[in-house]
Amino acid sequence: MNPLLPKRAVFLVSLYLIIFLGSHLSVALENSSSTIQIIKDGDRLVSSNKNFALGFFSFDNSTTRRYVGIWYNKIPQLTLVWVANRNQPLNDTSGTLALDRHGNLVIFTPTQTVSLWSTNASIQSNNDLSIELWNTGNLALIER
Repeated sequence: MNPLLPKRAVFLVSLYLIIFLGSHLSVALENSSSTIQIIKDGDRLVSSNKNFALGFFSFDNSTTRRYVGIWYNKIPQLTLVWVANRNQPLNDTSGTLALDRHGNLVIFTPTQTVSLWSTNASIQSNNDLSIELWNTGNLALIER
């Protein structure tokens, strides 16, 4: 068996995800807007009043056992409001949180073809969908 075959398959799947997601999703980071459709580990979405943040975190500031959640942004000690993948942490910082065309939030890594965690929404819409982190700490699915 060719030892490069598994690496080539992972590369092709990763390339497909990047191209697919890049062509269907837009990015709005902390400094621009509270609306986002894709976020990578290290980025975060902050409510307009700066009280809440959404992003990747770990409990021990390590690069292993990464979670996606919402926390109080102005409190120096990590104070969580909500955790998405509580039972399935990521093993490194390669995670991505995306919004698919059906309104589902999905967590995945480049080496995965199936999501690590997902919501269970089913929106039938031809309009753009996005998420907003409100000043109350609620994460809302918005149809534009």
